[in-house]
Amino acid sequence: MSEVLNALLAQYAGQSLDIATAYFNVGGWQLLHERLGAMGSFRLLLGDEPEVGNDLGLREVGTRPVKGLIKDLASAGYTEQTLRLVEDLTAFLQQEQVQVRLYTKGFLHAKTYLFYSGGGFDRFLPVAAIVGSSNFTRAGLLSNKELNLVHRATLTADEVGSERVKGIIEKPERVRLGKMSEADRTLAANVPGVLAIDALTDWYDQQWKTARDFKDDLLDLLDASKFGRKAYTPHQVYLKALYDYFRDDLEEEDSNMGRSVVELSEFQDDAVKKARRLLARYDGVMVADSVGLGKT
Repeated sequence: MSEVLNALLAQYAGQSLDIATAYFNVGGWQLLHERLGAMGSFRLLLGDEPEVGNDLGLREVGTRPVKGLIKDLASAGYTEQTLRLVEDLTAFLQQEQVQVRLYTKGFLHAKTYLFYSGGGFDRFLPVAAIVGSSNFTRAGLLSNKELNLVHRATLTADEVGSERVKGIIEKPERVRLGKMSEADRTLAANVPGVLAIDALTDWYDQQWKTARDFKDDLLDLLDASKFGRKAYTPHQVYLKALYDYFRDDLEEEDSNMGRSVVELSEFQDDAVKKARRLLARYDGVMVADSVGLGKT
């Protein structure tokens, strides 16, 4: 899929591209970024609902898995290559000819890639479309077993004259293909692709109109990741350190522990939970709270 997209990006350089995808990550951007930068305009419609920036680095991935881009950024190793990719993606998104929206009327699970003639946001004729199962992710474009169908508004002379197209167009009860003009043959061969592209572009425009602008939010999410330039205050760093240190204490209660037959205050209940975790780990525990806190 990445090879097909790069070939189309090269063919339609300087023109327009729309992408709708349920998930998006830096790995997918890496596969296409060299040619995406040459497009005249680009719209990205996201169906995923990423975590808010304040959650980045402050929430354990295994406790409540974050989605798509943020999950991948959180788990990626801090390498110069990934850092440069995020910086390039940030610079790309900051361009005026790039727009990003998030669909919030439910989970948009669709994936489509639409190419247009013309390089601005006033779209001209749609010229090619891909619809299928590939998300704009590294796995979706490179390694997953996906299925996608390409529609084009124009076919080459060789394609129009191929035996396969002849068999599709030619019908015994109508005029033989040999008696059709070259223009009629081209038109007949193109009709299914044109109809499909028109339907896909109409669908995309409808979803785009109902989606909310997400460009600044996406930039903030990238900047709040470990690859961004957001400066965290000493207090935030302190909270992160406390979170990592007391991570086990902040986990949800184990349902196998049962409940106490004695009515406990919240701080006493916390102490019991911690004592039970220590018992399970070390086969022993000492409760050493201050006088009057209800140790007995």
